[in-house]
Amino acid sequence: MLRLRCAAYSGFTVRLAPAYARAWCLAQLGKKDEAINVYTQFIQKMGDKAWSNAYNNRGVAYKDKEDYQKALLDFDQAIKIDRANKYAWANR
Repeated sequence: MLRLRCAAYSGFTVRLAPAYARAWCLAQLGKKDEAINVYTQFIQKMGDKAWSNAYNNRGVAYKDKEDYQKALLDFDQAIKIDRANKYAWANR
């Protein structure tokens, strides 16, 4: 785990896996394409153990880019991994 101070949120500390934290910060800074790439690498690396929130957050980045088909697929995958992920349900 890594403690990462994200420039998007002054004074806010994120404690996550390094790649996930990097993707999250990129998304907060509006760098959606970069965030999508890093989330994708994280998901591929984690395989079946990929976090529901990684799919949800990548879906949000796709939604922000108005790529609704890819966003919906990611929200569905997030829900498949964790049916209690209220953020994925809300974003869907």
